[in-house]
Amino acid sequence: MICLAWTDALIVAAAVLLGQLARFGAGNALAPNGDAQVPAIVVSVVLGISWLATLRAFQTLDRRIVGSGSQEYSRVVTACLALFGVLAMVDLLFRLNIARGFIGSS
Repeated sequence: MICLAWTDALIVAAAVLLGQLARFGAGNALAPNGDAQVPAIVVSVVLGISWLATLRAFQTLDRRIVGSGSQEYSRVVTACLALFGVLAMVDLLFRLNIARGFIGSS
């Protein structure tokens, strides 16, 4: 399970990094973003931590479902959709305008 948790963390970090590079480029990680003026790197870190926490909250590492196929995939997809849905609602509700393209590409 520890190996799987590390693999999750590496995949999430790679997805967030690629999303950040695709959206902001290599040199703009500290540039203010959106109406909240939050640097892209802060958004990336919060997104990565939130994503991993959501995967844990949906018990994607439960020994009973790891390797079981459809139930495992269902939990992972549900966790990801829930997180990105909540992020989209928070962004719209508080009018943060924090690069929806970045969140969508991650």
